[in-house]
Amino acid sequence: MSKKGYILAVAVLLLATVTVGAREPSPPFAVEIRPTTNGITAKCSQGCDWISLSGSCDKGKKCHFLVTQRGIESVPDP
Repeated sequence: MSKKGYILAVAVLLLATVTVGAREPSPPFAVEIRPTTNGITAKCSQGCDWISLSGSCDKGKKCHFLVTQRGIESVPDP
């Protein structure tokens, strides 16, 4: 194989490695969510960057939360 062939093979291998690494799916995560008197508590049992969190709402108002493997946040009413 010529020098150009080796360079091309290495370039293709590097490109394939970068492409495969960029397409790795997020790890699965499992969260237990429980209502409280003024919001929710969440406990992660798998794949989160956190162990337990809580979110609260203004009394008497509905609220919505987004829970991901990174944490919890309040979102506006749909």
